[in-house]
Amino acid sequence: MKTLTDLDLTDSRVLVRVDFNVPQNDDGKVLDDTRIRAALPTLRHLLDKNAACVLMSHLGRPKGEPVAHLSLAPVAEKLAELLPDNRIRHCEEVVGARAEEMARSLSGGEILLLENLRFHPGEKSNDDGFARDLAELGDIYVNDAFAACHRKHASVHAITKHFPAEKRAAGQLVEREIEALDKVVANPQQPLLAVFGGAKVPDKLEAIEALIDQAGQILIGGAMAYTFLRAQGVSTGASKVEEDRLDAAREILGKAGDKLLLPTDHVMSMEDEVRTGEEITGDWMGMDIGPDTADRYSEAIRKAATVVWNGPMGKIEEERFFSGTRQIAEAMAESSGVTVVGGGETGQAVHKIGVEDKLTHLSTGGGAFLDYLAHGSLPALDALKED
Repeated sequence: MKTLTDLDLTDSRVLVRVDFNVPQNDDGKVLDDTRIRAALPTLRHLLDKNAACVLMSHLGRPKGEPVAHLSLAPVAEKLAELLPDNRIRHCEEVVGARAEEMARSLSGGEILLLENLRFHPGEKSNDDGFARDLAELGDIYVNDAFAACHRKHASVHAITKHFPAEKRAAGQLVEREIEALDKVVANPQQPLLAVFGGAKVPDKLEAIEALIDQAGQILIGGAMAYTFLRAQGVSTGASKVEEDRLDAAREILGKAGDKLLLPTDHVMSMEDEVRTGEEITGDWMGMDIGPDTADRYSEAIRKAATVVWNGPMGKIEEERFFSGTRQIAEAMAESSGVTVVGGGETGQAVHKIGVEDKLTHLSTGGGAFLDYLAHGSLPALDALKED
């Protein structure tokens, strides 16, 4: 797969797929610019080469039609704050006459941010006509939206057919993501340890199964742990259990054997009362891994040469159920091995604790992160590589 250094950027207008899907308040103010900042290395590289940049991104889930509060106009304002030396304009269209006019009028070193891709129904349907219209806005294509690469959407998938192989490449963010994840899926330093948490079992199953052979241990926490515990016949009280995934959990438990570790104590709640214990009964609901489990998991993390983590250990929205996740993050930060972390909630926790700089890599992807662990590639990356 080609990268930015493989491109001839002379007198070029570069169409860049970025991931500016950032949270905003009711007034349209960007609340967290992490994803915008993640794109800056690629943008600065292109701007330093005097390229004109046409940026495209999605924001939220507008279902194929314009939604005022999901406009990218506030994002353009935030980007202008981050790149004060460059002229940045926002186009009210995704494609069309106005978008073409504004794109063709760009000078080197200038940026145009198109309106929200998902305002057009052709984005999510991977429509080739929409992809062709987007491609008309640039003569080089760069994909720097790793978090969208597991989708077969027009701006990351169908669009690649409208650029010759020498005119399309991965941006620096995508390049860094692949390099970090390949340290887990391609040739990990051993022992490899995987940590999975969060609420939804189905999101993690393929990744867990893919890592069973290579990983020395797989540690399970979060709400998904209660489905695995129930599958073992362990009492889970009123904890969240995905009944329709019990058979899948049993299958994973059978394949993984003693490699798969589950919580042995829990922080649990019932109404306003909170307690810690080994057994969850009655109306008690498991909300976080307990201190003994957190200690056991942390010790295992410190002994591993490679650790990959996706999903919090508890309901991190509440401080009283944040302890397990905090301890895992701190153990990751103290590790001398390769540490790779992904997932939106996990990233938020890492930022809250302030240990992101002590990790080998903090991914911008959630679904894309898990899919790469499961399959070693992603649909948009495959399309980018095709001759």
